[in-house]
Amino acid sequence: PIRRRRGTTSTPSHHPDVVDARAATPSTPSSRTARRRPKEDKEEEVVDPKAEEEELTKDIKGKPIMGVSGLFNDATRSDQRVLDVLHAQNVWGAIVAFSDDMVANKKRLMSRSARYSGLLGVLRFGELNSGDVATSLENAEVQAWLAFDVAPSEVGATLQAAIKAKTVERVVVAATGPVPDDQLKVVEGEDIDWSVVSFDVAALADDLPEGGPLAVDRDSQDLASAISRDDACRVVAEAFVLEPATKKRFVVSNGGEMSALYLRSLREQGFSRRAELGKLIQGDMAAFEEAQKPKEEVV
Repeated sequence: PIRRRRGTTSTPSHHPDVVDARAATPSTPSSRTARRRPKEDKEEEVVDPKAEEEELTKDIKGKPIMGVSGLFNDATRSDQRVLDVLHAQNVWGAIVAFSDDMVANKKRLMSRSARYSGLLGVLRFGELNSGDVATSLENAEVQAWLAFDVAPSEVGATLQAAIKAKTVERVVVAATGPVPDDQLKVVEGEDIDWSVVSFDVAALADDLPEGGPLAVDRDSQDLASAISRDDACRVVAEAFVLEPATKKRFVVSNGGEMSALYLRSLREQGFSRRAELGKLIQGDMAAFEEAQKPKEEVV
């Protein structure tokens, strides 16, 4: 045995059968680094909700005037929700609420919440002449028109009125059911920005809270499942500012458990309600749904 004095360092042995471990180490990267490399090469996907929302959102300039019709005719509700969503977008110079009775509608919408939010500062009131809708829109200087509660067979005529009105540059039509292809022929080759939204339920529910599990262009798991009126109002209002909704017809349904799971995952990542809707419209939920299937079911 080799004896060492305390405080001294040993020197490598020159015995032919003794090999210095340090000398045997190759100049290539250490085994520890090699073991770490697969972990380092596997980079996690970075999610940036704010950046994605900016890509999904249109840049609407000039503070155009918005007109809303098809609501405000039921004395049992105010239908203020759609106006609140439009006002919160902060892109409209004024919002015109069209109704059959302008005086009654003004009384109904002069609420405390509308005053505190600043909605009353941009809110106007008008009546649409059913015999000449285009002229009514022009007289109110409407540049963006939200037509709610339109029968599927009347979608084409509604789009035609928007095209005829010289002031209107964009229109969103909310239909009460599936819209046939022939109703969209009037917008072929036109410069106007349009969206047609339809709902696959017989009636919107007034007593359900906003934030339900919506899906776009996907069969409902239960056709009897309701969609809240507040959700419907948010969808059609946000369609004006979402790029994926431009010049598109899409169906909104109750997405059931799968949609609830997808929306929960987006909210946990920090996506806003607007971004959620934009991702639904552009079809992002399909990839998520495919990923949830067992491997043997994935085609």
